[in-house]
Amino acid sequence: MLTARLGLAAAALASVAMAAVASVASATGFAPHAYYLPAAPKVTATCLLTERCDGTVSWPAPEGTLAGGSYSPLDQINTRNVARLHVAWTFKQTLAGGIEDYPVVIGGTAYLEGPDSSVYAVSANDGNELWNYVPLTGAYATAYGAESRGVAVGDGRVFLLTKDDHLIALEQKGGLVKWNVQVASAKAGYSESTPPLYVDGLVFVGSAGGDSAVRGFEEARSAATGKLVWIHYNTPGTGKGWVTSGAVGGGAVWMNPTVGPDGLLYFATGNPSPDLYGAGRPGANLWTDSIVAVNLHTGRQVWGYQMIAHDLWDYDSASPPVVFHTARGWIVGEADKGGYWDEVNALTGKPLTAPVAFVTENHIQPPPHGQYVLNWPGPLGGSEYSPVSYDPRTGDAYIQGNNIPAYETAAPVKAHVPGGLALGTAVKVNRGGVHTGTFTAVDVRTGTIAWQDTTPAPTTGGLITTAGGVAFGAVDNGTFEALDAATGKVLWSTTLPGSVGDAPVVYEDHGIEYLLIAVGGSMQFQYSKHPYQAEWIAYVLPRSLR
Repeated sequence: MLTARLGLAAAALASVAMAAVASVASATGFAPHAYYLPAAPKVTATCLLTERCDGTVSWPAPEGTLAGGSYSPLDQINTRNVARLHVAWTFKQTLAGGIEDYPVVIGGTAYLEGPDSSVYAVSANDGNELWNYVPLTGAYATAYGAESRGVAVGDGRVFLLTKDDHLIALEQKGGLVKWNVQVASAKAGYSESTPPLYVDGLVFVGSAGGDSAVRGFEEARSAATGKLVWIHYNTPGTGKGWVTSGAVGGGAVWMNPTVGPDGLLYFATGNPSPDLYGAGRPGANLWTDSIVAVNLHTGRQVWGYQMIAHDLWDYDSASPPVVFHTARGWIVGEADKGGYWDEVNALTGKPLTAPVAFVTENHIQPPPHGQYVLNWPGPLGGSEYSPVSYDPRTGDAYIQGNNIPAYETAAPVKAHVPGGLALGTAVKVNRGGVHTGTFTAVDVRTGTIAWQDTTPAPTTGGLITTAGGVAFGAVDNGTFEALDAATGKVLWSTTLPGSVGDAPVVYEDHGIEYLLIAVGGSMQFQYSKHPYQAEWIAYVLPRSLR
């Protein structure tokens, strides 16, 4: 069913033709420690579109496939037996710091990213380390944290983005550096949080740092050399349009893009800056808080859909757009920090349903002069960077949300320092109030909520679904749950040793289905006793149930 759902995208990708580029940059970092060097499986378009790689069902992209969706066609683990899951293996590393890793698993190897952009290749069936690489990172924009969200694999290489704005290519087989290029300036306020995305000889890179008034972008680079192929800026340059000064900007891309029909690449953009003070940025502030569709070959914008015009609440569209097909055709869906789910036509950007609220909503324009108002959600509410899962069996989109209010006021930025924050606001998260999360299933055919569960702590990182009828997701207090995808009923629950700021992945190895999750947590939410214990845990069914 998944293969058929993505058939048009596969045909579109088959026609991609990229210009040849030739330039190799110098490499930095510790030499990788290689323990065993298995053959590196080839990452094909079929692999990236259907998760069927090297004869097994893998997880070759951050959300499983290039279209996103965080759905696996595996069903060995299902609603009848999921309560019997137990730990198969664990992998720990010693570097300090949180993790928000979305593992990539291909051909029996799991590629993991730990604190400070460290990379580990481990055996997918037992967690034994094959090689590792720790880059020598320089100064970075500390306001955006040290967590990274995973790697990309393709052309026999592993691609990672560092917090000091470098894109590095490693040999897939042994972790040796092939090239290293700088994609932005940390001194200017840029950071990198997104996993890179590999598509047919190209590596796609976004930019974090929109709260520092930098100009958000998405770009494509040659997988062979790292040379820039195209760049798409999401906002005008300084002094043009609504960007009236160096203290105005935004439109960051916090997560990876996705791929749809007709060779279109989709990415979501963040808030304008200053975040809550809008007097110095007149108009709608295009293309912030938007879904943007560009030509995958050239970066030329085809359409844009703005979810929040002239944002005054820091309501980024931070999660990756998800592409899916229904009786209405190809659709792109997005869940934002404002707490709404939107669906638009994938070819035109035309909205298809009314926005669906999945958290408590009460928006008041933040007043100036130190007067605070309480807004639902606050800047840590709604859907963070959490990818949305789409299950073609149920026709539902599965969204993680947060009910976290905040007291807010607005003020002009008096003296913006390049590289510093340009918030134009003061925010007081209501620490003593209600902080809950939501797991929400939205019927994409009708634009209505099918079911919703409330969690006792916020949820960050995303849900996944499988052909076994199960939805998996974690709560920031360390609770890891399996739910019936049709009803939301909790079928299994366990307590992890730390917070979680990412989604699990599902893959097959030697006929066994594995469920893998990274534990260590986001710096934004620290609801467990050990939020920075970096560990990956894999689960399987008992031998008698496989």
